[in-house]
Amino acid sequence: MVSTTVSHDTHTRPDLAWSSACVADRSGSHRVHVVGYVRGPSPRELDCDRPLFVVCGNGCPASDVMRCGNHRASKCGPCSARYRHRVQRVAAEGLLHHSASGYLYLLTVTAPAADEHLQWTPGWDRKSPRPVCGCDREMADGLGLWNASASMRWNRLRTSLKRLSPDLQYFKAVETQKRGAIHYHLPVWSPVPLNSVVVQGLALRAGFGCVLDLDPIKAGDLRAAAYVSKYVSKATDSRDEVPWEADVLDRETGEVRLMRTEARYRTWSASRGWGMTMRAVREAIRAAAVVRAARLAELADGLSPAVDLGVVVPAASGDPPT
Repeated sequence: MVSTTVSHDTHTRPDLAWSSACVADRSGSHRVHVVGYVRGPSPRELDCDRPLFVVCGNGCPASDVMRCGNHRASKCGPCSARYRHRVQRVAAEGLLHHSASGYLYLLTVTAPAADEHLQWTPGWDRKSPRPVCGCDREMADGLGLWNASASMRWNRLRTSLKRLSPDLQYFKAVETQKRGAIHYHLPVWSPVPLNSVVVQGLALRAGFGCVLDLDPIKAGDLRAAAYVSKYVSKATDSRDEVPWEADVLDRETGEVRLMRTEARYRTWSASRGWGMTMRAVREAIRAAAVVRAARLAELADGLSPAVDLGVVVPAASGDPPT
């Protein structure tokens, strides 16, 4: 066991494992059982603010310290930054994947305004009259209910966009505004050009606000990936501040009532044809770590890479070859 002080929060993470030999499991992998957070300095220098002390869930006496993997910057800055970089990788790979043909856009759809206002018009010349917008009527039941229905509204808009462009692909990131309203930022690929006025009409019918941006992205320009991943990181840390109302079981009365509750939204998602997935990113990182660990072990042993060429390589001490 590692000698350290642990804040107990025992639970099992069947999705995690570490790969040193496990005497209780023929697969050789320890199933992770989290004992709690490590208090004080980590036994190993991990770039994590709240490392976890873990033991083998298979019953063997092995233990280790692992990164917490928290996505919230307020909980762990290093782990949150790693998560943001992985999300950026997924967004960027999709942009690269679809750069050869078609049209790339950065689409932003917003929550309706709280009050009556003049409608935002794509390409407005700042002189022509604008009609009074009725998108504020979507806020009649309050921001909490609208936020809770935002994903349903996106499904409507996505279906409408698919009618315009059946092969359309997207990466969707959530932004939470200061007022607590949910916005969506989407790098979008379409085999046919999209018209901002038409897309605005579809967004209004789906229940979004009239303010909408549809900006072209140049092939090979990856700035949109960094832009949307920044909002994903922010949205991950903002759930407690986002108004959200949903049907909740009142445990005192046994009734299901409409109540203010913790926001439940996915901070990002992508269409199946977008490109790289987060699973693929994790697998690539894991594969690179295995190769790096093997190389470090070879260097530590003073050996050449694991290919026998019939040549004896000198040890790290500098002894001459034999």
